[in-house]
Parts: sequence; structure tokens; C-alpha cells
Amino acid sequence: MNFTVKTRNGHRDTTIATRFSFLMNALPAAMQDRASPSLGFATAHPAFRALFTSFSHPFFSVHRTSHGLFQRPSSPRSPRTTSLASELDAQALIFHPKRVILRRFCIFLFLLTSAFAQPLTASRLSCEVENNEKATILTAKIKGTEAFVKFRIDWASEDKAPEKFQNQSAKPDRLTSSHRLGKTTLTRTILVSETADCIFIHILADQPGAVHFAARFVSEDPIEIHDRRQIILSGKQIHAHAWVIPFESDVSDDGKTITLSGEGEALILLNLATDTKKHSIANTFSRLGDKYDPGHTPPDPHLIWEGVQKTQEEKK
Repeated sequence: MNFTVKTRNGHRDTTIATRFSFLMNALPAAMQDRASPSLGFATAHPAFRALFTSFSHPFFSVHRTSHGLFQRPSSPRSPRTTSLASELDAQALIFHPKRVILRRFCIFLFLLTSAFAQPLTASRLSCEVENNEKATILTAKIKGTEAFVKFRIDWASEDKAPEKFQNQSAKPDRLTSSHRLGKTTLTRTILVSETADCIFIHILADQPGAVHFAARFVSEDPIEIHDRRQIILSGKQIHAHAWVIPFESDVSDDGKTITLSGEGEALILLNLATDTKKHSIANTFSRLGDKYDPGHTPPDPHLIWEGVQKTQEEKK
């Protein structure tokens, strides 16, 4: 994707060429570190500094004074042009009031990126994922219908706030991301499984007992907790079940939200249907247990998760 900037003196610069995938990765990542108060997110992250470095036209030249760095326009007759690459790490960079194209361009791209959720899809189910350090929100849908449910996971613990969020990889059916909670890194993987016909959220900490989250449906429809680990939504247009399964510890609930504290690994299953008589979803967990851990009640969530991933890869 190429951009051409036309300056007031009529010159054009086509050096601002970058791949869309680079921008999509650089923009959200830049928001993680607002180290520069004068430019905000624009120069805080190395990826953004690389993007700014590509602007080498004299239009964007930088002049150093005893008061810091000031941006000034340059004429074609003046060869005094300093590359932004050596200046962006300075403490202050002030844009000329008439030269705001670059700033508006970056803000526009950030807003454009933030406006879109990550889509994941299978043959029957799909979901859009809004993901950041504080929460993961899944808007799950059944293909061919307008019905949907919102499922939210809050990652903050009572004494620690999550930080350093990062999307690690994305595929059509899978999204992997991570965040820090104190000294612990938590990896969260969302999978819309074709073979299991449901949605998985797998959470893994690199230290034992560090997983903490609260999970709930965001809806005005009736919601109840069943068997302490299952949230059931009974709507007029859609029904949904969510299982919150710790691998070793236990959970607590307040009637609508299930909270898990002090776990090293956990699995959430999400399934939905518009007509539960035609498409049963209440037996999703037991159905997967019969396939991947037969003869055990309750089934081992680790064996289910490993088995689903293996089956998914084999089918591909």
C-alpha cells in the first residue's frame, strides 16, 4: 500500500511505502508504551519509529536548537535536511502547526485499526474478538442468522493490573495473545473449532497459581449458574452455554459471573444455538469428554484441549 504526500511547493514523495500487515501490527503495539509526551503514541514504540523514519522528505526536516527539537519547513534550495531516524529518540519534537499531515495520518490509521475486531470463523460458528490487556470480549454468532451473544473475560486481579498486552499470532480460526500480571506471563488462545463445533478459550500461565479472571455473558436475557462451572444464557433468539474449567483448583460465582483465582491453566468452552432441540449444546463438555477422555467423569480438560488441537491440525 503506497501513499503519496504532496507538499506546498508542489513536490511529491512516494517513499512512504509500507505493507498493510506492518501497519496493523505497529499501531496497536505502539499504544502499549506512551513514552513520548509530545507525540503520544506516535513515536513511543520502535515499530512506529521505523514508520516515521520512512518520511525522509525535506518537508519533514528537523532543526536542533538550544531549546530542543523543532520541526521546520524546508525549501528545495536548502539542502539542510536531517533524517528523522537520528532525532526521534529525543525528548521533544514539536510539529509545525501547518505541517500536521503526518500526525493526522497516524491517528487515522490507529483509529481505523482499533475499529475492527479480529474475526475467527468455522462452518457453523464465528466470533469477533476485541482483545486488550484488561479484557477479552467475544461476539459469537451462528452463521446464517442475526443472533449473537457477547461473552466477556476480565483479566484484572484484586491486587494486580494486567499490562504489556501483545497479540502474538492470528489465523482464520485462532488468535493467540498474552499479557503480564505482575511477574507472570499469561497466554490466552481463542479457537473456533470446526471439529469440536464450539469455541475454546485456553489460558496458560508460566508460573503456577497465577491465572486470574472473571467470565460472564453480557446480556439482559436470563442467566444462571449451573453446577458452579457452567453459565447458561436463555434468550428469546439464542441460547448459549459456557463452561469455566480450571485444571486443578476451583471457581466461585455470584449467580451470573464465574471467577477463577490461583490457577496455572484453565479452559473455557462456549457454544450457542438458536434452537436447542435441533442442535443440542448442553452436552458439549460431556460429548468432548467421551471423545478425548472416555470413561472419566469429569473428563480431563487438558486431554480435551490437546485432542481438539490435534484433530484440527489433522483435518487441515
